[in-house]
Amino acid sequence: MCVNILDMQRELKERAGIFVSARDIERTLAALQTTTDIWTTVERSQVPMRVLCALLGILHEQNLIAIEDTQLILTDAGRAFCHEHQIAPWHATTCHTCNGRGVDIASLAGVVSAFREIARNRPEAIQDFDQGYVTEETTLARVAFLWWRGDLDGKEIIVLGDDDLVSIACALTGKPKRVVALDIDDRLISFIDAVSNERELTNLTTLQHDLREPLPDELVGKFDVFFTDPTE
Repeated sequence: MCVNILDMQRELKERAGIFVSARDIERTLAALQTTTDIWTTVERSQVPMRVLCALLGILHEQNLIAIEDTQLILTDAGRAFCHEHQIAPWHATTCHTCNGRGVDIASLAGVVSAFREIARNRPEAIQDFDQGYVTEETTLARVAFLWWRGDLDGKEIIVLGDDDLVSIACALTGKPKRVVALDIDDRLISFIDAVSNERELTNLTTLQHDLREPLPDELVGKFDVFFTDPTE
């Protein structure tokens, strides 16, 4: 039985199979004091999903949380545990305009509305490839970040897996020299190709490819920037 944070840390490390800090546990419990939603818990705790799921299992076994439908509910015992270990509730201090990202998608004038229109028609995410795309605002913020960091203008960019349509958003800016999107899903490849043709995005090409296999030789060492959003 886990009676303190250190015991819980040891158990969690064994279950998750990777290093876990005591702060990961504290941040999760801080988040659970303010939300019952798992995705909000991920966002507020900044704990990887693999670790979080293992931790939630431990917390549930210890009766520190209850799981009802899809809700994570901190029990009275859980609140007492937080009080005993001086774990305060999560508190928001991030910018409400940019949601703490530090970039403003308004800088992508002319791209925002076009990308939102395109994204409405994207293929549905499927579990076969562990897909789950982010919001349009998140994709646009990623492109704005690339621009800020000098990784967009005149660059050759390769996107490794692209259910978030980063390749399209990059190409719409007209800034990159070349954007190549790789994905295993032929639906996404066909969609990106169709958008590229319709919008005359001459700097955007695709390749259907299983990233469990090595990159084709003609792509190795040919890019300035790579972008990927790996699975948890």
